[in-house]
Amino acid sequence: MRLIPIVRRTAVIALLAAQSAFAQTVRGVLVEEGSRAPVEGAFVVLLDEHGRRLGEGVGALSDATGRFVLRAREPGRYRLRAERIGFESTVSTLIELEVGETVDHVMVVPVQAVQLEELTVAAEPVCDVRPDVGARTAEVWEEARKALSVVAWAEAREMLQYRVVRHEREFDARTLRVRKERSWPSSRWARGSPFRSLPPEELAEGGYVQPAAADSFVYYAPDAAVVLSERFADLHCFGIKVRGGDREELIGLTFEPVPDRDLPDVEGVLWLDGKTAELQYLEYRYTRLPLPFRSDKIGGRVEFERLPSGVWIVSRWWIRMPIVWEAELLHPLSDRFRLAVVREEGGTVLDVRTAEGTPVR
Repeated sequence: MRLIPIVRRTAVIALLAAQSAFAQTVRGVLVEEGSRAPVEGAFVVLLDEHGRRLGEGVGALSDATGRFVLRAREPGRYRLRAERIGFESTVSTLIELEVGETVDHVMVVPVQAVQLEELTVAAEPVCDVRPDVGARTAEVWEEARKALSVVAWAEAREMLQYRVVRHEREFDARTLRVRKERSWPSSRWARGSPFRSLPPEELAEGGYVQPAAADSFVYYAPDAAVVLSERFADLHCFGIKVRGGDREELIGLTFEPVPDRDLPDVEGVLWLDGKTAELQYLEYRYTRLPLPFRSDKIGGRVEFERLPSGVWIVSRWWIRMPIVWEAELLHPLSDRFRLAVVREEGGTVLDVRTAEGTPVR
Protein backbone atom coordinates (compact mmCIF):
# COMPACT_ATOMS: atom_id res chain seq x y z
CA MET A 1 0.00 0.00 0.00
CA ARG A 2 1.36 3.39 -1.04
CA LEU A 3 0.89 6.38 1.24
CA ILE A 4 0.31 9.82 -0.30
CA PRO A 5 1.83 12.76 1.58
CA ILE A 6 -1.29 14.92 1.87
CA VAL A 7 0.50 17.80 3.55
CA ARG A 8 3.02 18.08 0.73
CA ARG A 9 0.25 18.00 -1.91
CA THR A 10 -1.62 20.77 -0.08
CA ALA A 11 1.52 22.87 -0.07
CA VAL A 12 1.86 22.50 -3.83
CA ILE A 13 -1.75 23.59 -4.35
CA ALA A 14 -1.20 26.61 -2.12
CA LEU A 15 1.92 27.54 -4.07
CA LEU A 16 0.12 27.33 -7.41
CA ALA A 17 -2.71 29.48 -6.07
CA ALA A 18 -0.22 32.07 -4.88
CA GLN A 19 1.49 32.19 -8.28
CA SER A 20 -1.82 32.61 -10.14
CA ALA A 21 -2.73 35.49 -7.85
CA PHE A 22 0.36 37.39 -9.03
CA ALA A 23 0.02 37.08 -12.81
CA GLN A 24 2.60 38.89 -14.91
CA THR A 25 0.99 41.18 -17.49
CA VAL A 26 2.00 42.98 -20.67
CA ARG A 27 -0.28 45.84 -21.72
CA GLY A 28 0.68 46.65 -25.27
CA VAL A 29 -0.15 48.96 -28.16
CA LEU A 30 0.57 48.15 -31.82
CA VAL A 31 1.31 51.10 -34.12
CA GLU A 32 2.45 51.31 -37.72
CA GLU A 33 5.96 52.36 -38.52
CA GLY A 34 6.09 55.95 -39.72
CA SER A 35 2.44 56.97 -39.34
CA ARG A 36 2.12 55.62 -35.77
CA ALA A 37 -1.47 54.69 -36.63
CA PRO A 38 -2.99 51.95 -34.43
CA VAL A 39 -3.02 48.43 -35.89
CA GLU A 40 -6.29 46.55 -35.45
CA GLY A 41 -6.83 42.79 -35.74
CA ALA A 42 -3.20 41.70 -35.39
CA PHE A 43 -2.52 38.52 -33.46
CA VAL A 44 0.08 38.95 -30.71
CA VAL A 45 1.66 35.99 -28.93
CA LEU A 46 4.18 35.57 -26.13
CA LEU A 47 7.51 33.90 -26.87
CA ASP A 48 10.07 32.76 -24.35
CA GLU A 49 13.55 34.21 -24.50
CA HIS A 50 14.57 31.51 -26.98
CA GLY A 51 11.78 32.43 -29.41
CA ARG A 52 9.47 29.51 -28.62
CA ARG A 53 5.74 30.10 -28.44
CA LEU A 54 4.10 29.46 -25.06
CA GLY A 55 1.09 27.48 -26.33
CA GLU A 56 -2.02 27.87 -28.50
CA GLY A 57 -4.06 29.46 -25.71
CA VAL A 58 -1.60 32.33 -25.07
CA GLY A 59 -2.36 35.19 -27.43
CA ALA A 60 -4.48 38.29 -28.02
CA LEU A 61 -5.96 40.26 -30.90
CA SER A 62 -5.30 44.00 -30.99
CA ASP A 63 -8.47 46.13 -30.84
CA ALA A 64 -9.43 49.23 -32.83
CA THR A 65 -6.99 51.34 -30.80
CA GLY A 66 -4.17 48.81 -31.31
CA ARG A 67 -4.29 47.70 -27.67
CA PHE A 68 -3.87 44.16 -26.35
CA VAL A 69 -3.22 42.42 -23.02
CA LEU A 70 -1.13 39.28 -22.48
CA ARG A 71 -0.49 37.41 -19.23
CA ALA A 72 2.44 35.13 -18.47
CA ARG A 73 2.10 32.34 -15.93
CA GLU A 74 5.61 32.80 -14.59
CA PRO A 75 8.06 35.69 -14.24
CA GLY A 76 10.88 35.73 -16.77
CA ARG A 77 12.22 37.17 -20.01
CA TYR A 78 9.81 37.26 -22.94
CA ARG A 79 9.36 38.61 -26.43
CA LEU A 80 6.20 39.59 -28.32
CA ARG A 81 5.45 38.45 -31.85
CA ALA A 82 2.87 40.44 -33.84
CA GLU A 83 1.33 38.77 -36.90
CA ARG A 84 -0.77 40.43 -39.59
CA ILE A 85 -1.96 38.48 -42.60
CA GLY A 86 -0.44 39.96 -45.72
CA PHE A 87 2.36 41.74 -43.84
CA GLU A 88 5.73 40.78 -42.42
CA SER A 89 5.64 39.63 -38.79
CA THR A 90 7.50 41.52 -36.07
CA VAL A 91 9.31 40.32 -32.93
CA SER A 92 9.95 42.69 -30.03
CA THR A 93 13.04 43.13 -27.89
CA LEU A 94 13.27 41.18 -24.62
CA ILE A 95 10.79 42.19 -21.93
CA GLU A 96 11.56 41.48 -18.27
CA LEU A 97 8.56 40.44 -16.16
CA GLU A 98 8.98 40.31 -12.39
CA VAL A 99 6.53 38.56 -10.07
CA GLY A 100 3.13 40.29 -10.30
CA GLU A 101 4.54 43.04 -12.53
CA THR A 102 2.57 44.87 -15.26
CA VAL A 103 4.64 46.26 -18.14
CA ASP A 104 3.42 48.76 -20.74
CA HIS A 105 4.94 48.24 -24.17
CA VAL A 106 4.56 50.10 -27.48
CA MET A 107 5.35 47.86 -30.44
CA VAL A 108 6.08 49.38 -33.85
CA VAL A 109 5.26 47.13 -36.80
CA PRO A 110 6.41 47.62 -40.41
CA VAL A 111 3.98 48.09 -43.30
CA GLN A 112 5.88 45.88 -45.74
CA ALA A 113 3.36 43.73 -47.59
CA VAL A 114 3.85 40.09 -48.53
CA GLN A 115 3.64 39.47 -52.31
CA LEU A 116 2.36 35.92 -52.70
CA GLU A 117 1.01 36.55 -56.21
CA GLU A 118 4.59 36.91 -57.45
CA LEU A 119 5.35 33.27 -56.60
CA THR A 120 5.77 30.92 -59.53
CA VAL A 121 5.82 27.14 -59.68
CA ALA A 122 9.14 25.46 -60.45
CA ALA A 123 9.41 23.26 -63.52
CA GLU A 124 9.92 20.19 -61.34
CA PRO A 125 7.57 19.57 -58.41
CA VAL A 126 9.16 20.23 -55.03
CA CYS A 127 7.98 18.41 -51.93
CA ASP A 128 9.57 19.53 -48.67
CA VAL A 129 8.99 17.53 -45.50
CA ARG A 130 7.80 20.22 -43.06
CA PRO A 131 6.36 23.37 -44.68
CA ASP A 132 8.93 25.74 -43.16
CA VAL A 133 11.95 24.08 -44.82
CA GLY A 134 11.83 25.30 -48.43
CA ALA A 135 11.93 29.06 -48.99
CA ARG A 136 8.91 29.09 -51.32
CA THR A 137 6.75 26.78 -49.23
CA ALA A 138 7.76 28.59 -46.04
CA GLU A 139 6.47 31.90 -47.37
CA VAL A 140 3.01 30.51 -48.18
CA TRP A 141 2.92 28.41 -45.00
CA GLU A 142 3.67 31.46 -42.86
CA GLU A 143 0.57 33.28 -44.14
CA ALA A 144 -1.67 30.21 -43.83
CA ARG A 145 -0.31 29.56 -40.33
CA LYS A 146 -1.30 33.06 -39.17
CA ALA A 147 -4.99 32.43 -39.86
CA LEU A 148 -4.92 28.83 -38.61
CA SER A 149 -3.27 29.97 -35.36
CA VAL A 150 -6.14 32.37 -34.67
CA VAL A 151 -8.69 29.63 -35.45
CA ALA A 152 -6.96 27.25 -33.02
CA TRP A 153 -6.55 30.00 -30.40
CA ALA A 154 -10.25 30.90 -30.48
CA GLU A 155 -11.24 27.23 -30.29
CA ALA A 156 -8.91 26.54 -27.35
CA ARG A 157 -10.45 29.42 -25.40
CA GLU A 158 -14.02 28.61 -26.51
CA MET A 159 -14.52 32.34 -26.86
CA LEU A 160 -17.36 32.09 -29.40
CA GLN A 161 -20.79 30.50 -29.65
CA TYR A 162 -22.25 29.19 -32.90
CA ARG A 163 -25.55 28.34 -34.51
CA VAL A 164 -25.17 26.07 -37.52
CA VAL A 165 -27.24 24.24 -40.10
CA ARG A 166 -26.10 20.69 -40.75
CA HIS A 167 -26.80 18.62 -43.83
CA GLU A 168 -26.59 15.14 -45.28
CA ARG A 169 -26.55 14.38 -49.00
CA GLU A 170 -26.25 11.31 -51.17
CA PHE A 171 -24.66 11.64 -54.62
CA ASP A 172 -24.70 9.36 -57.61
CA ALA A 173 -21.28 7.71 -57.69
CA ARG A 174 -20.73 8.42 -61.39
CA THR A 175 -22.24 11.86 -61.98
CA LEU A 176 -22.20 13.28 -58.41
CA ARG A 177 -25.80 14.41 -58.91
CA VAL A 178 -27.73 14.79 -55.65
CA ARG A 179 -30.08 11.85 -55.06
CA LYS A 180 -31.18 12.61 -51.49
CA GLU A 181 -30.73 15.62 -49.25
CA ARG A 182 -31.83 16.83 -45.85
CA SER A 183 -30.75 19.65 -43.55
CA TRP A 184 -31.60 20.80 -40.06
CA PRO A 185 -30.62 23.98 -38.18
CA SER A 186 -29.34 23.72 -34.63
CA SER A 187 -31.95 24.46 -32.00
CA ARG A 188 -29.48 26.08 -29.59
CA TRP A 189 -26.18 27.94 -29.42
CA ALA A 190 -23.11 25.74 -28.97
CA ARG A 191 -19.96 26.90 -27.18
CA GLY A 192 -16.76 26.23 -29.12
CA SER A 193 -16.21 25.40 -32.77
CA PRO A 194 -18.70 22.94 -34.31
CA PHE A 195 -15.90 21.60 -36.52
CA ARG A 196 -13.27 19.63 -34.62
CA SER A 197 -11.17 16.58 -35.37
CA LEU A 198 -9.28 14.07 -33.26
CA PRO A 199 -6.03 15.11 -31.57
CA PRO A 200 -3.06 15.05 -34.00
CA GLU A 201 -1.39 12.17 -32.14
CA GLU A 202 -4.43 9.92 -32.57
CA LEU A 203 -4.65 10.64 -36.30
CA ALA A 204 -0.92 10.02 -36.69
CA GLU A 205 -1.17 6.66 -34.94
CA GLY A 206 -4.54 5.46 -36.25
CA GLY A 207 -4.96 7.26 -39.58
CA TYR A 208 -7.74 9.51 -40.88
CA VAL A 209 -10.09 6.58 -41.54
CA GLN A 210 -10.56 4.32 -38.54
CA PRO A 211 -12.72 1.21 -38.04
CA ALA A 212 -16.00 1.40 -36.16
CA ALA A 213 -18.69 -1.13 -35.27
CA ALA A 214 -20.40 -3.43 -37.81
CA ASP A 215 -17.67 -3.33 -40.50
CA SER A 216 -17.99 0.44 -40.89
CA PHE A 217 -15.43 3.23 -40.77
CA VAL A 218 -15.21 6.74 -39.35
CA TYR A 219 -13.72 9.46 -41.59
CA TYR A 220 -11.85 12.33 -39.97
CA ALA A 221 -10.92 15.68 -41.48
CA PRO A 222 -7.90 17.83 -40.57
CA ASP A 223 -8.84 20.87 -38.48
CA ALA A 224 -6.66 23.89 -37.65
CA ALA A 225 -4.99 22.28 -34.63
CA VAL A 226 -4.11 19.20 -36.70
CA VAL A 227 -2.58 21.14 -39.61
CA LEU A 228 -0.55 23.28 -37.19
CA SER A 229 0.80 20.27 -35.31
CA GLU A 230 4.33 18.91 -35.40
CA ARG A 231 2.97 15.45 -36.21
CA PHE A 232 1.21 16.70 -39.36
CA ALA A 233 4.40 18.48 -40.46
CA ASP A 234 6.52 15.38 -39.90
CA LEU A 235 4.16 13.04 -41.78
CA HIS A 236 3.54 15.20 -44.87
CA CYS A 237 5.58 16.85 -47.57
CA PHE A 238 4.66 20.22 -49.03
CA GLY A 239 4.83 22.18 -52.26
CA ILE A 240 3.37 25.17 -54.12
CA LYS A 241 0.49 25.32 -56.59
CA VAL A 242 -0.98 28.29 -58.47
CA ARG A 243 -4.56 28.53 -59.69
CA GLY A 244 -5.47 31.46 -61.96
CA GLY A 245 -8.90 32.69 -62.96
CA ASP A 246 -10.83 35.60 -64.40
CA ARG A 247 -11.39 37.27 -61.03
CA GLU A 248 -8.70 35.98 -58.71
CA GLU A 249 -5.44 34.15 -58.43
CA LEU A 250 -5.05 31.59 -55.67
CA ILE A 251 -1.77 30.37 -54.24
CA GLY A 252 -1.90 26.87 -52.80
CA LEU A 253 0.21 25.07 -50.25
CA THR A 254 -0.03 21.43 -51.26
CA PHE A 255 0.43 18.57 -48.82
CA GLU A 256 0.63 14.79 -49.22
CA PRO A 257 1.69 11.90 -46.97
CA VAL A 258 5.36 11.01 -46.88
CA PRO A 259 6.12 8.04 -49.19
CA ASP A 260 6.44 5.45 -46.41
CA ARG A 261 3.12 6.36 -44.76
CA ASP A 262 0.98 3.19 -44.91
CA LEU A 263 -2.13 4.33 -43.00
CA PRO A 264 -5.20 6.11 -44.41
CA ASP A 265 -4.24 9.77 -44.65
CA VAL A 266 -5.08 12.99 -46.51
CA GLU A 267 -3.59 14.97 -49.38
CA GLY A 268 -4.78 18.34 -50.56
CA VAL A 269 -4.25 22.07 -50.81
CA LEU A 270 -4.55 25.08 -48.51
CA TRP A 271 -5.67 27.89 -50.82
CA LEU A 272 -4.79 31.55 -50.15
CA ASP A 273 -5.73 34.73 -52.00
CA GLY A 274 -2.72 35.72 -54.09
CA LYS A 275 -3.21 39.46 -53.47
CA THR A 276 -4.25 39.66 -49.81
CA ALA A 277 -2.63 36.40 -48.61
CA GLU A 278 -5.84 35.59 -46.71
CA LEU A 279 -6.68 31.93 -46.18
CA GLN A 280 -9.66 30.85 -48.29
CA TYR A 281 -10.25 27.12 -47.94
CA LEU A 282 -8.70 23.68 -47.54
CA GLU A 283 -9.61 20.89 -49.93
CA TYR A 284 -8.44 17.32 -49.43
CA ARG A 285 -8.77 13.71 -50.53
CA TYR A 286 -8.21 10.52 -48.61
CA THR A 287 -5.29 8.28 -49.48
CA ARG A 288 -4.70 4.57 -48.82
CA LEU A 289 -8.37 3.97 -48.09
CA PRO A 290 -9.38 0.51 -46.77
CA LEU A 291 -11.32 -0.12 -50.02
CA PRO A 292 -10.84 -2.60 -52.86
CA PHE A 293 -10.65 0.26 -55.40
CA ARG A 294 -9.46 3.86 -55.71
CA SER A 295 -11.66 6.95 -56.01
CA ASP A 296 -10.87 10.68 -56.10
CA LYS A 297 -14.44 11.50 -55.08
CA ILE A 298 -13.81 10.71 -51.42
CA GLY A 299 -12.60 13.77 -49.51
CA GLY A 300 -13.80 17.12 -48.25
CA ARG A 301 -13.48 20.85 -47.94
CA VAL A 302 -13.11 23.33 -45.07
CA GLU A 303 -13.84 27.04 -45.65
CA PHE A 304 -12.49 29.88 -43.49
CA GLU A 305 -13.79 33.37 -42.71
CA ARG A 306 -12.36 36.39 -40.94
CA LEU A 307 -14.82 38.11 -38.58
CA PRO A 308 -14.80 41.91 -38.15
CA SER A 309 -12.98 41.50 -34.81
CA GLY A 310 -10.07 39.77 -36.56
CA VAL A 311 -10.98 36.29 -35.28
CA TRP A 312 -10.86 33.53 -37.91
CA ILE A 313 -13.43 30.72 -37.91
CA VAL A 314 -14.43 27.70 -39.95
CA SER A 315 -17.58 28.92 -41.71
CA ARG A 316 -18.48 25.84 -43.78
CA TRP A 317 -17.29 22.25 -44.18
CA TRP A 318 -18.20 18.90 -45.68
CA ILE A 319 -16.84 15.35 -45.79
CA ARG A 320 -17.64 12.86 -48.57
CA MET A 321 -17.54 9.15 -47.73
CA PRO A 322 -18.13 6.02 -49.83
CA ILE A 323 -20.97 3.53 -49.68
CA VAL A 324 -19.78 0.32 -51.31
CA TRP A 325 -21.87 -2.49 -52.78
CA GLU A 326 -20.73 -6.01 -53.56
CA ALA A 327 -21.61 -6.75 -57.18
CA GLU A 328 -22.19 -10.16 -58.73
CA LEU A 329 -19.12 -11.55 -60.45
CA LEU A 330 -20.58 -11.76 -63.98
CA HIS A 331 -17.26 -11.62 -65.81
CA PRO A 332 -13.75 -12.67 -64.77
CA LEU A 333 -12.47 -9.13 -65.38
CA SER A 334 -15.32 -7.27 -63.69
CA ASP A 335 -14.95 -5.63 -60.27
CA ARG A 336 -16.53 -7.42 -57.38
CA PHE A 337 -16.89 -4.25 -55.30
CA ARG A 338 -18.16 -0.98 -56.67
CA LEU A 339 -18.71 2.52 -55.33
CA ALA A 340 -22.50 2.78 -55.21
CA VAL A 341 -23.18 6.08 -53.46
CA VAL A 342 -21.14 9.01 -52.16
CA ARG A 343 -22.46 10.26 -48.85
CA GLU A 344 -21.74 13.81 -47.66
CA GLU A 345 -22.03 15.23 -44.15
CA GLY A 346 -21.33 18.89 -43.42
CA GLY A 347 -22.41 22.14 -41.88
CA THR A 348 -22.62 25.90 -42.38
CA VAL A 349 -22.30 28.54 -39.66
CA LEU A 350 -25.44 30.71 -39.51
CA ASP A 351 -24.65 33.06 -36.62
CA VAL A 352 -21.76 33.76 -34.27
CA ARG A 353 -21.71 35.56 -30.95
CA THR A 354 -19.26 36.01 -28.10
CA ALA A 355 -19.32 33.86 -24.97
CA GLU A 356 -21.18 36.73 -23.28
CA GLY A 357 -23.86 36.74 -26.01
CA THR A 358 -22.84 39.74 -28.15
CA PRO A 359 -23.53 39.13 -31.88
CA VAL A 360 -20.40 39.28 -34.05
CA ARG A 361 -21.80 37.89 -37.33
